[in-house]
Amino acid sequence: MGVGNLGGGRSQLKTVPFTSKDSSDWDNYLPHTAQGNFLHSRRFLNYHGDRFEDRSLVIKNDNDKIVALFPAATDPNDSKAVISHPGTTHAGLLHGASLRAVEAAAAFANLCESYAEAGVKKLTIKPVPGHLCRILTGLEAWTYWRSGGEITRFDLWNSTDLMGSRRLSKGQKWSMKKARDAGITLRDGQPKDLTSFYGILCSALESRHNTQPVHSEKELEFLIASFTDEISLRLAEHQGTICGGVLLFKFGQHAIHSQYIANTEFGRENFALNYLLEDCISTAGSSGARVFSFGASTESAGLTLNEGLYGFKAGFGAGSASAPYWSLCPASSAATLRKANSSVIGFVL
Repeated sequence: MGVGNLGGGRSQLKTVPFTSKDSSDWDNYLPHTAQGNFLHSRRFLNYHGDRFEDRSLVIKNDNDKIVALFPAATDPNDSKAVISHPGTTHAGLLHGASLRAVEAAAAFANLCESYAEAGVKKLTIKPVPGHLCRILTGLEAWTYWRSGGEITRFDLWNSTDLMGSRRLSKGQKWSMKKARDAGITLRDGQPKDLTSFYGILCSALESRHNTQPVHSEKELEFLIASFTDEISLRLAEHQGTICGGVLLFKFGQHAIHSQYIANTEFGRENFALNYLLEDCISTAGSSGARVFSFGASTESAGLTLNEGLYGFKAGFGAGSASAPYWSLCPASSAATLRKANSSVIGFVL
């Protein structure tokens, strides 16, 4: 267990390994964090079963109140390494909006010491991209950098700001008209539609990217049934036949994310996804969401930009957002933060 003094009369923080008895407190605190969403809930993390060895940590103050969460598990390829989190797109240090820089640094120093004491040699962090956070914060990224962390991957995501004016490209307007003229209609997906959509998704990913979905059909079926308020399927049809679909993740009230997007050859020829995605974006804006997220347009750990994919998303008025991965040695990072003093960075641990 890591313990750190914040100095200046402030309370101490302690870091403890997550256990199943913490599940309720974890999920109750999660909505109060700046970054957390349903992907970090114990309900979601537990669906992986025994696939990952859980190494999550809970950071508490001396009143035994949670001030931060750190979802994590052992790297499946390296028993001496921990990832936050191998079973989610993003995770990292999840903290309340009121957490100060000194407290974030202390929490992360404790966290690193806990892992170092447990023999962990490498910690990889996949932070929640800023546009998906409930409240914008840079504390955790600054803390990773100040502890000596290195960026090992840098993805470029597309995201649409729903709070300002949005300008569609002429091509996008033309594409939507073509889809409507072709007789394509839109509707909400039902559980029975998942098999058809999943088949379209697998075919599209295999033919265009030589890959397969991260989730199996059975996993998606379970997740959709378990998170009815957070996961939904929206479909494009032509004469009763599905020709495109988008699986949407809802992150609180502030962001909608397109987790999977796919169409058939007919849908591609008749711009079904253009029509469908514009409908999803408009609906997200009407619901009060601030952001519609398209996910990454980069490949090869961020080294390669898929210009066609980026341009397609940009046609909806989408801008860009960054999503770096961090890597560090827990022992070295803890020592770096403990040596920091107020004359250098304004806090004492």
